[in-house]
Amino acid sequence: MDAAIVTGADTPLGLEITKHLILQGYHVHGIGNNFSNLDWGDDAFTAHAIDLTDINIVCKTAKTILETQNRADLLVHTLDVTPGAAFEKLPIGNLEAILKVGLLGPVLLTRIFLPNLLRYRGQLIHIIPTNKSGHTQSAINALILGGLREMNLTLFNPCRDQGMRITNLIIHTNESAPKSAKVSARQLHQSQINYTCVLRSIKDLLKPHATNIPAEITIYPQLSPQATKELADAPLPIDPYKRITLPPKKYCPPEPTPIPTEPIQKIVRTIPYSDEEIEELITATIEDFDVHTEQHKAKNKSTHGTKKKNSQRINRHQKKHKVEKKAEQNQDLRSNHNRKNKKSTQSALKEDNKKDVMNKNMPKKLPLAVPKDIPIKLVKEGSRKNGSNSRKRSSSRKLVQKKATKRA
Repeated sequence: MDAAIVTGADTPLGLEITKHLILQGYHVHGIGNNFSNLDWGDDAFTAHAIDLTDINIVCKTAKTILETQNRADLLVHTLDVTPGAAFEKLPIGNLEAILKVGLLGPVLLTRIFLPNLLRYRGQLIHIIPTNKSGHTQSAINALILGGLREMNLTLFNPCRDQGMRITNLIIHTNESAPKSAKVSARQLHQSQINYTCVLRSIKDLLKPHATNIPAEITIYPQLSPQATKELADAPLPIDPYKRITLPPKKYCPPEPTPIPTEPIQKIVRTIPYSDEEIEELITATIEDFDVHTEQHKAKNKSTHGTKKKNSQRINRHQKKHKVEKKAEQNQDLRSNHNRKNKKSTQSALKEDNKKDVMNKNMPKKLPLAVPKDIPIKLVKEGSRKNGSNSRKRSSSRKLVQKKATKRA
């Protein structure tokens, strides 16, 4: 896992940067003075609460981070120690602490982590505030800004050739509040640094596949101290994919002439009886059925008998149709069988006729007449001479047989 070191992680900006880096897959080591007010935690976040004015402790924490992670891929400095008082009014103790935290500490940490950043082609982002909001820039701020800025610019070219990226992000706040008599809350908000926009620019710097490397970015508020009015909200641009533009009427095609069709005729269905008449008819039929029940039963029986007779006739007709179908199927089978038998008998007769013709054309074999005068001797097996004589005799016998056949 890539390792990132964020100084000033206990500040609001440093905390947002650490959250973004954890989402990007980094294991973040946060260095700060006090993490007691932090109500957030993650497995990929390690907090180092140390005294930043003690240089020895700062160096020890950097070495422990390298021992545990064995690498360093990103270093982000977000420490803000800009004083509001003038340089001549600052106590010497405070001046020493400001120089240790704001200048000497980042320089030492950059020196310790620089070999690993070069080895793994890492990145260094230094966020440097120029002054405190509402106060003019003091000499101590100019010293911190000039020292860190020049150090990073001298490291920029040699580190860039080895694949490391270095960027100074300078935040320049307004030195005074708006001077207009009536200042709205919106105008005050626009005259201050919006840290969500700062975080957005840092996210753009952290993109891994960026081809160009910005050496320095300076961020100012939206309004200057001399602004008299607040800025209105900019209108949203029209989406070109949702905007509808109709062509002029010249290029519109003419409307086609409609096909003549007959209008739809609505059929109105009406009942010739009213509701009262229908009720009277229903009551009359019920009374008639109650009075002449036997006649109605006889009608039902007669209709039932006719239904039975009709069903019997239908069943008989179906049975006759099935029997006729079976008889037709049997006749077809018999005719097919007879055809096959005829074909087989015809083929057998043809083969017999062919055989007779072949026998008539073939010449008769005559019996071989062997002369009785030639003596036949048995030859013993085992001797080569006897074997050669037997071969000669067999050849002579064949010649004699051929001559006898010719004479016959």
